[in-house]
Amino acid sequence: MLFVLLLTRTLSPLEYGTFGLITSITIYAAVIEPIISIWSLRETARNMPSSKTAVLSGCVFSILGVIVFLVSGYFLTQNTDADFNILMYGSILIPGIFLNRILIAINSGWKPEVVSIAQLFFVITEVISAFILVYVSDFGLLGVIFSVLIAYVVSIIIQLFYAKNKLSYSFDIKFLKNWLKRFWLPLYPTIGNVVVYFDVAIFSMLLGSVIGLAFWTAGIMISSIILTSQVIFRPVYSKLVSGVEINFLNENLRQFFFFVLPLVLLVIVFAKPAMFILNPEYVFAFPIVAILAIQVFLSLIHRYFQEILMGIEKVDLYDSSVTDYVKSHLFLLPSLQIIKNIFYVTILFIIISIIHESSSLLELLTYWAIISVLIQIPFIVYLFILIKKHILISLGFTQIILYLVIGIIFFGLTYVLLDSYLQYENELFSFIINLIPYLILGLGGYFLSTFIIDYRTRSLFLSIINEIKKK
Repeated sequence: MLFVLLLTRTLSPLEYGTFGLITSITIYAAVIEPIISIWSLRETARNMPSSKTAVLSGCVFSILGVIVFLVSGYFLTQNTDADFNILMYGSILIPGIFLNRILIAINSGWKPEVVSIAQLFFVITEVISAFILVYVSDFGLLGVIFSVLIAYVVSIIIQLFYAKNKLSYSFDIKFLKNWLKRFWLPLYPTIGNVVVYFDVAIFSMLLGSVIGLAFWTAGIMISSIILTSQVIFRPVYSKLVSGVEINFLNENLRQFFFFVLPLVLLVIVFAKPAMFILNPEYVFAFPIVAILAIQVFLSLIHRYFQEILMGIEKVDLYDSSVTDYVKSHLFLLPSLQIIKNIFYVTILFIIISIIHESSSLLELLTYWAIISVLIQIPFIVYLFILIKKHILISLGFTQIILYLVIGIIFFGLTYVLLDSYLQYENELFSFIINLIPYLILGLGGYFLSTFIIDYRTRSLFLSIINEIKKK
């Protein structure tokens, strides 16, 4: 949030929209990276010595990523008001993205908490670098790009340190041959990732400007606070791949909802103040933040269910044929993702192309957000039905309802008080200070009440305290 604040308070909407465009193009550029990372995570979880081969291969593959970035950026800037001369500097991020993601896959396979440690140092470095290069030195968008690059370097160094034992093995061409032999399987899901990011291109080209992307990117950044809850289920995939018993899943699901629900309510209630903090010009677009909070929540559930189904898949343990892989979850789930994303992009294109001349920018952004929410629901239901066919799992609706009711009570009260008493002053520091009591009321009330009422929450908190004492 500090990083986003530095950007929105120093960059123009055009510059910030261009940064959003750079972020979306990196998706296209990194399209071949999963050829390595998908298999390296599964192999590391099974104690197979493929890590060094993955890192060295990723460095070579990143060269192709740079080329894809430059070509994609050129065509997109021909139809928008973004500057290609500035945008092409974003290509220097691609090698860092490749290497960072591969190391995340390796560490996720055996020590998933390392990913959180690296992420913490990533964002701290990003904020400090942006403060120096963007806020103090006034390098603008170039300063932002180099700030992110420096943060990637720090993250990579930390992950290399923890993964050094896994990298002690020699480069083994047989792993690379196996990855390339099965390249189509990890590459297949990237079709869905590429398709979903057409939404940015569609919206910007239909409107002929990237300014709308500034407000959309700001909304995404605020709602991404909810993504912090995914660390609860980050180890699930590697644990299932390694073959452990699945009896931990129900408790893990409960803990996920325990943390994700207050974060969703937090984003919804504080949407307007958060947009004001980023930039007073963005306040008018705060309704889309509340809708995007629901979208992020549903996307996390969708991702969680995918992790479970991918984790229990064992097809790659055997000498399987192409037909076997096509029948597996490794192929079925990306197929569903592609179908979902095609529906999403098609519906978005049809609706925006029809109404973009007669609607305001806020209305267009709102329709965009609503479409992104509705498209998730039927696919989440189907994935849950699919899981129930393979394993016994319970969502624990009683606990979820309890957490939701407690959250609505305290965040509802917080919303009433915010609406009645919070003054939207231009002085940023005093405004943030004034927000703190409301944050304490919402989050503090939720966690204190659940601690008192729910014995599972008490057990979780006490175990956290005991773990800290050991450290």
